[in-house]
Amino acid sequence: MTWGEAGYYEQAFRVVGRYVDEQKPRDIFFFEQDGAFVMRLLMGTQTGSRHVIAEFTRDELEGMIAQAPDFRGEK
Repeated sequence: MTWGEAGYYEQAFRVVGRYVDEQKPRDIFFFEQDGAFVMRLLMGTQTGSRHVIAEFTRDELEGMIAQAPDFRGEK
């Protein structure tokens, strides 16, 4: 399936997945609330582990989806 054929959720999960891959968390707790995606990431640090909260509003997700082809070198 191509990017243009993918639905909203598939595109949103792809761009959020890119963010998660960059963070390299040990564990993820993920939920959707009022159209926003909220994640609690368990991050490993030199002094132990810590949780980080990340939230992506629907507007932010739509912006990330719009920019995604640029990251892949497509236009």
